[in-house]
Amino acid sequence: MATSGLRVVVVEARDRVGGRVWSGHQRNGVSAELGAEFIHGRAEDTMALLRHAGMRTVEMLDDSWICIKHGELQRDDLDFLSAAKIFDDTLLLSKDESVERFLQRFAHDPARNADVELARAFVEGFDAADPAIASAKAIADEWRSGVDFSSTRPSGGYRQLFEYFARDCVAAGAELKLSTRACAIEWSKGGVKIDISDALGAQQTLDARAAIVTLPVGVLRTQGESAVGFAPGLPQGKRAALQFIEMGHAIRVGLWFRSAFWERLGDGRYRDAAFFRCAHQHFNAYWTQLPTRSTLIVAWAGGPKAIAMDRIAHSERVQLALRGFGELFDQVELTCNEFESAVMHDWDSDPYALGAYSYIAVGGESARAILAQPVDDKLFFAGEATSTDGQGGTVSGAFKTGTRAAREALSALGLTAD
Repeated sequence: MATSGLRVVVVEARDRVGGRVWSGHQRNGVSAELGAEFIHGRAEDTMALLRHAGMRTVEMLDDSWICIKHGELQRDDLDFLSAAKIFDDTLLLSKDESVERFLQRFAHDPARNADVELARAFVEGFDAADPAIASAKAIADEWRSGVDFSSTRPSGGYRQLFEYFARDCVAAGAELKLSTRACAIEWSKGGVKIDISDALGAQQTLDARAAIVTLPVGVLRTQGESAVGFAPGLPQGKRAALQFIEMGHAIRVGLWFRSAFWERLGDGRYRDAAFFRCAHQHFNAYWTQLPTRSTLIVAWAGGPKAIAMDRIAHSERVQLALRGFGELFDQVELTCNEFESAVMHDWDSDPYALGAYSYIAVGGESARAILAQPVDDKLFFAGEATSTDGQGGTVSGAFKTGTRAAREALSALGLTAD
């Protein structure tokens, strides 16, 4: 937008760029991501941005294991495509229903047990959703949109990409205001006024012709003194849509070890293991950094498992993650002895996120599209929650909606994108 001749001001509440993407401590070229880590599926837009920034990607290996019980692992022949097909039956539903209720329809069909289990695990782990709340029709639409279950990582972590964005924006003439909160947004046909406050409490009002709102759903839904006020309030349809967009719950713990000791266990059978799935533990899954050799293990809990740990202290979450990883191999003592440090961030209590990423509740099939709609050609909306092509909840969805909102704003201002 800045290259189109506009004066652009980016207001960011955090002291860094990236939002729910946050690269933590790095060792030997591997970042312990505190937020988003993967590029899901083909994600052509994201890949193009990475190439533009001169970055490479690393494809995650597909060597997966499933924990049957403590110390007993077997190869996990994940067939997400087969599990996804179970949602084809949502086309027969006269009205929407929760994922949990939908999956119960197959309770008496032993031939579908594996697909039902994997579908539920995927909704909880990938979508960070509660199956009792999540819309079966919305999940089906997401999976039918051509979702690709492969995953890659930006080599060196996402940090480099967002730092590149920041430099590129400033070089193009945009002003980047970090540690600055948007407190209130007043809009009319004449323009937009945004009240902002910096880290020292200094207040200022920005006058603009238009604004692109990228606040997470958790923040948009906030009520009371901490809420970002809109005057006049957002249209009723948009407020109603927000009630059908939930923020998923996820807890990830990065565990740094002295060595990749798991590669030596079982006569080296786990040397190329990329992913461990464990339905009966506190954490849904653990994964390595392969094909990059590293001593970092990520523990992940999504949906109900994350909610169950909501009130547990961070130190206890680390212990649960650590012991859980050791129990996979029946090597808890060795795992604890090899442990060095842990990193994590609580997105649920983060005031600028209030959750991990979005999913749709029962009855909200059109909610993302409604949230994405501009208001009077003055307010435009972007962010993963406004993605309407099956990329909700992903970094790629955030990128793509940002481009869409920028083009909408430029068009409303009588300009075109360079």
